[in-house]
Amino acid sequence: EGDLIQTFIAPPTDPLSAFYGGKVLKPEESVSYAIGAVFEHENLFVTVDYYNIEVTGRIAQSSQIEVEADDYDALRAAGVEFPELISAVTYYTNDFDTTTQGIDLVASYDAQLLSGDTKFSLAYGWTDTSVDKYNPNTTDEGKVRRLEEGIPSHRATLTWAQSWDRFSMSLRGNYFGEYYATHADDTSDWGSEMADAAVTLDLELSYQFLDSLTVSIGANNLFDQEAQKLKDGTRGELGAIYYESGPFDYNGGYYYGRVNYRF
Repeated sequence: EGDLIQTFIAPPTDPLSAFYGGKVLKPEESVSYAIGAVFEHENLFVTVDYYNIEVTGRIAQSSQIEVEADDYDALRAAGVEFPELISAVTYYTNDFDTTTQGIDLVASYDAQLLSGDTKFSLAYGWTDTSVDKYNPNTTDEGKVRRLEEGIPSHRATLTWAQSWDRFSMSLRGNYFGEYYATHADDTSDWGSEMADAAVTLDLELSYQFLDSLTVSIGANNLFDQEAQKLKDGTRGELGAIYYESGPFDYNGGYYYGRVNYRF
């Protein structure tokens, strides 16, 4: 069975934080640039953008630092009350430097299909983050991996919107690439893994009964695509079924009806 521990999130200048390396925070510094292009031909419209952002001294919460029994006397002398009741401490610090780069592509195409108005839209994003420098005393390698791989590098959305006189529909496919999945800050091989890529579908149907009254039904995650589950043997200790770091809702499909009335 797991043991109950008490973790203290303290200001960086608190005596407990200061004892374990906490310092006054400094402003983050960043250098960024971006370049883009636009293409338009008849009913086709495309934009492509590249960006690069370097951040120095990023402010983030440190990894958990264990409060050692050998430090109790020194902590009391520094003004920390009852240090024996605190298992670990975290604090905000200028912890690491990162470089984030990416490409955003957005395209749309208008047409006349199925005796109605049609619009296809595509949005694609590629993102890459690298940790250039970090303090190993406050940031462990697991946290570095979360920063670099914790969100999908590739994400895309393709939408088909169709409308007629009073009836309209929208069908959207969402793609999420693979990513590094963790739960409860457990970045060990036992409690984390690379999660699979996934696709979800969203659908909405609307009918305009009157000029001011529209009724819609729809679904997000139409086919109830399941989020990544924790590994067998870890759920009892980590206290969950799905990884908390998933890029889409682990509650599964969401189905709804909506009535809009405009005065």
